[in-house]
Amino acid sequence: MENFDNNFIEIGKYLNLIAKEVNTITNDNLEIKLKNVNSYIKQIDRKKKEIKENSTKDYYAVVCDAIHNEVKQISVKFDSIAEVKKENIRSISEELAKTVNKKKLINYQR
Repeated sequence: MENFDNNFIEIGKYLNLIAKEVNTITNDNLEIKLKNVNSYIKQIDRKKKEIKENSTKDYYAVVCDAIHNEVKQISVKFDSIAEVKKENIRSISEELAKTVNKKKLINYQR
């Protein structure tokens, strides 16, 4: 059982690393951070598979529930980042539309 607890602790560490990566995402490092997150997800999947193969269903269910709760929080953070990006894109799109309209007005005035 100690080995399973170590696996559970290790999964928690990976989840914390994912949360840290998500919290430090910027426009400049998005690709790198996503690669790191994917790497950590693969490690979690490996540990989860190991627990599933070597433990009881009840213990596996507890691990999955804990993972699920953490993933919800991380998902909210990703959604927040995506919403900010979406708002920035909308703002830039509006500015471009205004610029195009100004250009049309200038052309009509000639």
